[in-house]
Amino acid sequence: MEPGDKLLSSMSEVTIDAPICTVIAMFSESDLFKEWMPNVIYTEPVKELSHYRRLHHIKQHMPWPVANRDMVVRTSGMFEPEDKSLICVMKSVTEPTFFGATIPPPDKGHVRMNIERGYHYFKYLGVNKTKYIGIMNVDPNLPMVPDKFINYLVKNIAYGQVKVMLKKLTKNKGKTCPFTERVKSRGGYY
Repeated sequence: MEPGDKLLSSMSEVTIDAPICTVIAMFSESDLFKEWMPNVIYTEPVKELSHYRRLHHIKQHMPWPVANRDMVVRTSGMFEPEDKSLICVMKSVTEPTFFGATIPPPDKGHVRMNIERGYHYFKYLGVNKTKYIGIMNVDPNLPMVPDKFINYLVKNIAYGQVKVMLKKLTKNKGKTCPFTERVKSRGGYY
């Protein structure tokens, strides 16, 4: 746990047998989040600030008795050509506006959660091999739940998310994959 934080940051590291652009598309194409992120029920890009800076609005279903969650996240990506890598930095937006975009309030029955900080690192290891490292510090805004239990949940959710990501990428090997198709359709972007 970092000094001053009440919740743990989770870290995931995995080598994926998939092209780097396909893996990056999983994280940058917010309308496809529902394809692989557990419990995501709604995603919408709020605003594209530049080619590599965006605002995303995401809603997640939670099991009873927990209310559904909602977040608005700003992301910035930066390529490192010499290292053949990309890093994406993310953080929740807590202001009512951001770069001229109005931040939507949570829907009725949804509670705003907060990504304190998040990092996604993608490194090209070969035509069909990518290293992924993710670090997230998320406050799900559950004030009545002990922090130790939230830390337990966050660690397990991060592990589960990597498992789902790997399954989604490997099950589509040699078949049409929505992420690969998106890369092809947006060739100039990737």
